[in-house]
Amino acid sequence: MEAKIASVKARQAAKEAKAKPEVRALVLAVKAIDKAVEAANANPSLARALESARAILGEQLVGLGVRLLERMAKAARRKRTAAA
Repeated sequence: MEAKIASVKARQAAKEAKAKPEVRALVLAVKAIDKAVEAANANPSLARALESARAILGEQLVGLGVRLLERMAKAARRKRTAAA
């Protein structure tokens, strides 16, 4: 029961954090990088650079209390490996 309460409180804190303009900008930047990684299939060095940038932004999001959207990263990786 306490774990459930802690989970609900964590989700509420993340929801409040997402309402901040700086967090919204970071989330949009991560989404844009994910799209750019998908488009960078032909250039592996560019894809690595974009993933590095995404990791840095992701650390900032986690520090602000927002979970990183991992499903976008997995989809981008899946498409890149399928194209190779």
